Amino acid sequence: MSLITLESPQATERIGAHLAGFLRAHSPWSERHFEIGLQGHLGAGKTALARALIAALGSEIPATSPTYTLSNVHPAPGLTVCHVDCYRLGGPEDWDALGLDDAAGAGHLWLVEWPERCGLAGDWRFELSGMGERRELAASAGEEWSGLLVLWLEALGRDGLADPVHRSSEERVPSDGGR
Repeated sequence: MSLITLESPQATERIGAHLAGFLRAHSPWSERHFEIGLQGHLGAGKTALARALIAALGSEIPATSPTYTLSNVHPAPGLTVCHVDCYRLGGPEDWDALGLDDAAGAGHLWLVEWPERCGLAGDWRFELSGMGERRELAASAGEEWSGLLVLWLEALGRDGLADPVHRSSEERVPSDGGR
C-alpha cells in the first residue's frame, strides 16, 4: 500500500487529472472494464477525486455524486466512465440489480464509491481519509494491476505531485487518518 498526502482540495483535483492522463496512456480498459474502488468516510473526497478524473478524461457531462441515482454514466472520448455509489445498497444482490453487466466489457472504467458494501474488490483501491483541508489517499491494487499502480505512483513522484510513502498492509492508516 502507498500513502499520498493531499494538502488541499486542489491537490485532490491535480491527482485526479494526473491519473486520467496516466490511465489514457496505458488503457487498462482495452480488454475488459477497469475498476477503481473509492473508499472513505462521508466527505473524505471520493466524489471530488472522481469528478476531477472524469473531467480530465474528457467527459462533457459534469460529474456529480451518484448517491441518489446510484450510477451516473459519463461518455468520454474512447471510453465510458460508470460512476457508481454503493452507499445505499444492501449487498452484492443489489449490485446485480443495477444492471451494469453491459458496462463490464472493454472500453469501460468503473469508479465505485463504497465498493465494500457490494462485495467488490476493484483492480485498484483508493481509501481517502482525514478531515478538513488535508487528506490522505492510500492506494493499493490486486496482483494483476499492482505493476501499473507502481508505475503511476512513480510518475506522481517524477512529476512533483506527490511523494508516495510505501507501507505494508500491517501499517494501515486508520480511517480517521490517525487523528
